[in-house]
Amino acid sequence: MGKKSIAEYNKTFQDITNIIGKAVAVLPPVTPYSYPAPSGGGGGGSGIGLISNDATLTKGAEVACKLKRDLGLTDFQAAAIVGNLSAEGFPYPDRIQGGGVIRGKLKINGVTGYGWAQWTSSRRQRGLANFASSLGIDYRTTNLTDDVNYGYLVKEFRDSYLTATSLKSKSNLRSATEAVLKRFEAPLDQSNAVVTERTARAQQFLSKMTCP
Repeated sequence: MGKKSIAEYNKTFQDITNIIGKAVAVLPPVTPYSYPAPSGGGGGGSGIGLISNDATLTKGAEVACKLKRDLGLTDFQAAAIVGNLSAEGFPYPDRIQGGGVIRGKLKINGVTGYGWAQWTSSRRQRGLANFASSLGIDYRTTNLTDDVNYGYLVKEFRDSYLTATSLKSKSNLRSATEAVLKRFEAPLDQSNAVVTERTARAQQFLSKMTCP
């Protein structure tokens, strides 16, 4: 190949480069896609932050008042439960563990968290399914509801977790939140940072509570 051919080749390559550069310059900027932040619901880790969705806060305060009544708790003890739930699946009764807000039917697999508490072990998932069945709901064909989640939550606490968490003996919001975190939810991350985060969430619900 002669020098003239090389020069022509280089010019052609440069022309193509210039054309591509001009085309890219006029394209609109690309914004990376990200999942929307859950409106009061997380998945167990730190860095979730406070709840900004007022509907979630209102619903959580109402649930806390019902827990206070049905389990014989103080305001802050009930708020501690909901504060923990809000870092898991609450307020979605059919939330499936994963990025963003994924909703669907319960699968009893001992792996994928489900519902308000992100029930994960196969024993607790089976218990949730059986409770739904007692209300006439088939978990295989129907997404579970708030009533199922609330009823099963109360059942678990009455059956064992009031004692396991020593919740009624806790004298402040942080100790109550920590007890529910470590003995009821039991996520992998139980650090002080997570306790602090969930306590702050519990405080939000406590501030909204106006129980009869």
